[in-house]
Amino acid sequence: MARLAVIGMMLSQGVMVGTMTVAPLHMRDGGQATTVIGLTISLHIVGMYALSPLIGRITDRIGGPLVVGAGAIISAIGAEIASHTDAEHATGHIVGLLLIGVGWCCSVVAGAALLTSAFAPQDRVASQATADVMMTAMGALAGISSGLAVEQRSFHDLAHWATLVSIGLAVVVAIAVVQASRVSETEITTD
Repeated sequence: MARLAVIGMMLSQGVMVGTMTVAPLHMRDGGQATTVIGLTISLHIVGMYALSPLIGRITDRIGGPLVVGAGAIISAIGAEIASHTDAEHATGHIVGLLLIGVGWCCSVVAGAALLTSAFAPQDRVASQATADVMMTAMGALAGISSGLAVEQRSFHDLAHWATLVSIGLAVVVAIAVVQASRVSETEITTD
């Protein structure tokens, strides 16, 4: 579960930073006003943080893996909406980036809960710090590579790639949940 947590946190960070970094430039290329671009990024940030307490409660109730998976699916939907939005249109960017922010929140909050529960109390700070460094490195890589990807290809292609990464994370979560349930069933039958 600790590996799943770190993978979820890193991939969601990559999707979020990669898409968010170049979306304002894409929108500006479409002639959108600075206020619209600012509103889009502001709503994205609201999506990242405003629901954190609720996401924490949901994580406690249904479990970290399911919330990480839900975050991956929400991010995939957001990235796909953004990928099909032309630079001149704001609505798809606003909705897409808001959903990517909410998906990031789900994956990071649930991932942090999973990570800390996987370690003894004296090791939790170090494990979370390591995960934070890995997330930051992934964000830096995504930020740099997203500009290069848009320069060489397009924003639409970048957002499609973000969708694929998010779907890949959802598949990894599904596999981990199935494997964990099989291990639990085996433990129950051997007791």
